[in-house]
Amino acid sequence: MATADTIQSPTPATVWPGVIRLATDEDGSAIGVLIRDAGVDDYGADWSQPGIGAWWIVAEREGRLVGAIQVCPSQPVGTIGGLIVSSSERARRADGGGSLMKRPGVLARLLLGLAVETLRRQGVEFFMAIGRNDPAQHLYDFLGARTVGTSPILMRRTA
Repeated sequence: MATADTIQSPTPATVWPGVIRLATDEDGSAIGVLIRDAGVDDYGADWSQPGIGAWWIVAEREGRLVGAIQVCPSQPVGTIGGLIVSSSERARRADGGGSLMKRPGVLARLLLGLAVETLRRQGVEFFMAIGRNDPAQHLYDFLGARTVGTSPILMRRTA
């Protein structure tokens, strides 16, 4: 991951009134809350574990975590998963206004763009995205990503 505390936006013209940064381990519990508040079942995952910060980019506004995306670099294929945006920030334009077009707001676009840029800077040739919904699909389509299969996502606790 990048070494700076705050990640610069790949689209400087886009303004969002918060801070987007690399997560720290202390953000783990707040990421878990954000995921559960979005209605995603985390199967009782322990979000307080050390090392969580190494795999996430987070968005913070007024001292509160309002967005997160998981970024897992690998060669030649990296993974982007878990793009989560708080309901207070979903479908919001840069000026704070809302959109009824079922399109992702500026924060989702910034988080995904930063995730792709992070992987690109690490030399990742392709990325695989985990998790899809209609608004996110618009973003992936815009980036030129294509559906390559319909395999289920499988998960099992290791301990």
